[in-house]
Amino acid sequence: MARSRRNAQLMNRLRNTPITEESPGLLLHDFQTLLDFAEQNALPLTGMHVLPTRTLRVLNEQLQRRIEHGLTRPQQKSFPHINGLFLLLRASGLTTVNALGDKPILEVDPAMRHSWDQLNPDERYFALLESWLIRGDPIIIGNEQRGFYLNPPLRQWNSFFMHLEEGRWSEDDWIERTRYYPGLYNLALMELFGLIMIEDDSPVEKAGWRIRDVQATQWGEVLLTALRPRLVEDWSLWEQLQQPALVAPGVLQPIIGPYRPAYRTVFAPSDHEHQSGLFVFKVMLSSTLWRRIAIGGDRLLEDLSDAILAAYNFDHDHLYRFLYPTRFGTEAEVAHPYIEEAPRHTTDVQIGDLPAQPGFQMIYHYDFGDDWRFSLVLERIEPQEEMQERYKIIEREGESPEQYSYW
Repeated sequence: MARSRRNAQLMNRLRNTPITEESPGLLLHDFQTLLDFAEQNALPLTGMHVLPTRTLRVLNEQLQRRIEHGLTRPQQKSFPHINGLFLLLRASGLTTVNALGDKPILEVDPAMRHSWDQLNPDERYFALLESWLIRGDPIIIGNEQRGFYLNPPLRQWNSFFMHLEEGRWSEDDWIERTRYYPGLYNLALMELFGLIMIEDDSPVEKAGWRIRDVQATQWGEVLLTALRPRLVEDWSLWEQLQQPALVAPGVLQPIIGPYRPAYRTVFAPSDHEHQSGLFVFKVMLSSTLWRRIAIGGDRLLEDLSDAILAAYNFDHDHLYRFLYPTRFGTEAEVAHPYIEEAPRHTTDVQIGDLPAQPGFQMIYHYDFGDDWRFSLVLERIEPQEEMQERYKIIEREGESPEQYSYW
């Protein structure tokens, strides 16, 4: 009886807690600050596709939730709140990376920005919450940690709250526990979403963000109570979410919508349309060893694999896969049809299905034993012309290497 009464009280709080730019956390205010900043400035990114130091200092001063530290040369991960907000900016689909020039540039998608501007605070808040929980892969912010979908943010949030119930931890415990699990950027996001309250400690020379204390909020308990049965305890759903790029947006709406009637519109990236035309790729093993290949947009990635192997005089006796960035900054894989566990196969994906514009980059990983890795850059898309061949090798530079030199 007591438990059911407590759950009823929590659900009432879920219904009645106002969502504004500054409640239940500073998420909507600071995310909008970052979004506007990205739209007003052509933001160059580092080679890891994160923000450079000079941009970080300016942004930290503009956010309501800013931090102090004693680092002389901070990186994006040194500002966990900016790191988390940048993760949301990419995972929401509001931005893309233009890699055509000398440096990659972060650009705001005009159509997505227009859709964002039509949303009310409830819809914005839960769109960002879904982006974090479903698509918040740390690879977006340059963290090569794997196994994200075996231990996604919601499970870390749940586990973290269980640890909080044990009592307060010493500073050394915080450093040990939070840097890697749930990670400082996840901790910062929990605070921005209003799930926890953080008390900062005084900055120390040559040290990063320091935490004195963390406490769960009632709003954090409310949301976790609402989401836990579906997103923590339902393993069948998480099996579906192993491929987030294939999951339709709006996973949270059926769970939260009954309690938040203002949460009506689901924020969804526009679908990528198939592109026709002649795709011209530069396929490189090094800066002085490359091939230029033209292939039609209606051809399969399997045909592109054949073209690369033919251009380098390699045999076709091994497995392979293509790896490329999605619009969310995560990594997509399309593999040889014999790799059954692959999310998609090269016999099912056409060249024109790729989210590709000039500057788009891919990796062709061939023969997992000898580990050949070819870098592909889409140079241009020309008007489609009649081609009897599946592809054309239009230029070569450098002598092809021996495929099995150790023989």
